[in-house]
Amino acid sequence: MIALPTWRSYNKDISDFVLTNSDIISFHCYNALYDCIRFYDYCSQFGRPILCSEWMARTRGSDYPSILPFFKEKKIGSFSYGLVNGKQQCQYPWNQIVDGEPVPFTEEPALWFHDLFRPDLTPYSEDEVRFIKDMTQQK
Repeated sequence: MIALPTWRSYNKDISDFVLTNSDIISFHCYNALYDCIRFYDYCSQFGRPILCSEWMARTRGSDYPSILPFFKEKKIGSFSYGLVNGKQQCQYPWNQIVDGEPVPFTEEPALWFHDLFRPDLTPYSEDEVRFIKDMTQQK
């Protein structure tokens, strides 16, 4: 069995039971393509449909141009986190900490963490939206 690609400890007995008895195998991956491939390699050994139930964190290397083609090629269903920027303020990255203290943002970052659209529904990135449309229109 391939080792589970995670930095967190987990209960192997429970994981083995759940994965062996699930109709659909799901995972979250907010990291770059390398880690998504590792999750896919692990999950695919169970011979079940695979769903990445959360992904997309631009500042961590998880973005549409690098991840979506892989999901399409491997027929992995997916939900990317964030659609319209709003109350959750998902344009800001997680855990901005310096010397152990949270650092408040004073302005919006140039590279958004999540979200595709501004509150008025204009795209954060026209190129990114065009890429998504191109990827999802092709069979």
